[in-house]
Parts: sequence; C-alpha cells; structure tokens
Amino acid sequence: MVSVAVNLKVKPRFAFDPATDSMGRTWAGWDERVSDQVNWDHNRGRHRFSDRVDGERYATVSFDGRIRLVAELTGRKEESDPKGASRKWSLEGSLLPTGDPVREAFLKLPVPAGRSTVTYIEDPDVGSRAVDARSSGAVTQEALGAWVMKCNPAIWDLAGFIADGQTLIEDWTVVPNYRSDMVRYGHRVLLWVTGPTAGPLPRGFWGSGWITGDVVSLIDADATDSADPDAAVDSSYWLDQEAGARMRFAAPMNLRLWNKPVTETELLMIPGLDQLEVIRMRQVSNPSWISSDHLQLLQPLLPPWPEISPPADSIITTNPSNAAFGDPLTNLIVEAKAIKAVTEHYRAAHHTVTSVERDKCGWDLTCSAPDGTIRRVEVKGLSGAKPSILLTRNEHRSAQNDPGWELATVTRALTSPTVTIFSAEQALAAATPYIYQLNLNDPPSGR
Repeated sequence: MVSVAVNLKVKPRFAFDPATDSMGRTWAGWDERVSDQVNWDHNRGRHRFSDRVDGERYATVSFDGRIRLVAELTGRKEESDPKGASRKWSLEGSLLPTGDPVREAFLKLPVPAGRSTVTYIEDPDVGSRAVDARSSGAVTQEALGAWVMKCNPAIWDLAGFIADGQTLIEDWTVVPNYRSDMVRYGHRVLLWVTGPTAGPLPRGFWGSGWITGDVVSLIDADATDSADPDAAVDSSYWLDQEAGARMRFAAPMNLRLWNKPVTETELLMIPGLDQLEVIRMRQVSNPSWISSDHLQLLQPLLPPWPEISPPADSIITTNPSNAAFGDPLTNLIVEAKAIKAVTEHYRAAHHTVTSVERDKCGWDLTCSAPDGTIRRVEVKGLSGAKPSILLTRNEHRSAQNDPGWELATVTRALTSPTVTIFSAEQALAAATPYIYQLNLNDPPSGR
C-alpha cells in the first residue's frame, strides 16, 4: 500500500477575531517573518478531515507552490466550530528539524494541484525507508523505554479516583496512529498528570506498570447497549463526558499509582530530562513515550517498578454478573463481539432474541423459537481458540435449575467468531470449582 501524507495548503497571513477561534489564534496563513514552529502552530487547525488522516504519519504545510515544513503526527484534536456547520480538527505533532532526511525529501516534492486546503501526497522514498532509523524523535522498538499515558485532571477525575481508594488503572484511551500500533504486552508504561506545577495534583509522573496487550477498538463495544456497564473504561470518572465518548481506542495495562508523584520540578533538576516529550511538547496525544536513555536517567527518582503483569487474556476478572479471563477492557470488547455473533446465530435459525444481560438472571439472551421453545443462552466470548471459560455462581445455578439453559461459546471473537452451543448437562459435566468466595466478616477464631 502506498503511504501518503496530509498536506495543508495555506494562504498569505490574514487576521481574524480570536473570540471565533477555539485555538485562541489571532491570525493564520503563512508568514515568512516567523519561525516554522510558529507557522505550524497557526496553521495546523481548524480543518475538516476524514478518518483517513488518522492513518497518516506525516503532515506538510505548503505555501506559494512549495512545501515549507514537515511534521510527524501524533493525532488530532476536535475543535469547536462557532458556525456549527461541521466538525473541525487540529493536527498534533512535532516538526522535523532541518537536515532530517525525511523533511528534506518532502521539501523536494511538488505540491498537489487544485484549490483544496487539505490534500494528500505520496511519502518520499528515503533510502529504503530510513524513516524509522532517523534521530528526529520517531519512536522505535529499540529506542523505547516506556509508554507515557497523559491524564488531564480537568477531563478525567483523578482526584475522585484516588479519593475512592483506587490505585489500579487497567486501561487508558489512546489516539490511533503508528505509535498505538506499536504498543505490545510487556512494554513499560508511566502515568503523567498534566496541569499546574503545584497544588493537590502537581504536574509529573504519578504511577508505573506494564502494558498487558495490544490496543483494542472501543467502537464495537459502544455499538451495543447490552455490554456490561461494570466493565466500562472507568467511564464514571470522565468529567468531560463528550471527550470520553469521542475516544475509540484504548491500551490495556496494569498500572499502579504511587503514594507520591515525581513532579516536573524534580525532573528538571536532572540534566537531560528537560528533553522529555511530555515536557517539550505538551500537546502530544496519547500515547507519548520516553526513550530508554531517558528512562535510565529517570529510574533513580522512581519507586521500584512492579513485577510484570500477566497478559490481559490470562487475568481473571469477576464482578456480580460475570467472570472471565482477561482484563475488563478486553472483556468488554470480546463480550460485545460474542453477543453479536450469538444473536446473529439464533436469528439465522428464526429465533426472536432478547437481551437480558442487565437483569443478571444467569443467562444473557432469551431466544424464542417459532414453535415456542425458549432457550436461555449464556454467552461466553474468547479472543483465542481454546474454549476455557468461567461461570459465576449465579450462572451455575441457572444451568442447574432453569429449563432451556444453554451455553454459547464464541472463540476467536475478535477476528473470526465461531459459535458453539453446549447443553446445560454438557456445561455442568465440564465444570470444576475454580474460585471460592470467603466471607470473613465473622471468621473462625485464629491467631
């Protein structure tokens, strides 16, 4: 597939009222008197983009028939439109410096013809794609020390999360780009809190842990209203619900908050740490990153790193209505896919399908056959091919007592869903005790 870059074709500098601009600018267009950074900051928004832009790695700005600057993209941000005519966005990313081989190759390319502000151009071939090896700040697996997830306490209620006694973060939303495509199990991850340098939530690093799986899409989970609300991506802590609703991808992780943060003020006392991306480029979208060299400088300031977590699909997650292998985020996606597959399976057999997941009655779907037969179907989704599942006590009770109870497993739910139906008798014969609940409110006498 040919790789392309988005090009922004701009006019000479012109002024406008900052009250009408969500980016707070007083002008846009090209100005030969200012630096490339200033020109980029004044021209990277507000534009109409299709979802295609999320797959691009670079952006260029052209003026008067020539490409003038090149940026490596980290995402896009939705901007308000006073006219309300359509959704507009600003690009986020870092400029490639003079001498960078990718920048110099882009500057030699012709500007696409036409009057459209947003166009696309083919990436230059830079010596067998030397793009990944350059020193302009691109993330590579070799250079990666840890991913950095940024939290804005004005958007996501970190203070409330801590006040509720929470210390474990199991997922974090990210922007789809080449960085999120690189996220893998076993990568280190740090939490960075944005905002002021002083106060109850000072700017700095607040926690550490491990990535437990690949980035997953939230789109399919959001498309169904039958997903278990207890497995949502900490949705109750979004202070800006609209911002939360716009997020479409998340990285599963096992990240523990520390008792006290390592503040930016402390970081700036260590030579070299002023070059951290979260300090130099505060507008970069998640995921940000820290190099292995910077992590080595940072390590003496950090609490001991927690032990590496198991992969997301080997974690046991339980709540009052469900039990499964996998972290809550992965389970949410897998379960939504599985429900969809089983619903389609029974509808293809001319059943009327009703979701009863929220009723916590011991099964997920009530399926009525044309002859009046009722099937009470418990659905279990798996990302892999091995049908090893967990039943809650309520589901086990239903399998024993409720007529027409069936178990539907969906293997490879995320890629090629395969539905298999088991009777209650088959499910009970294969069941062995796995988890025990201990009520220690009135424990036996001990030491």
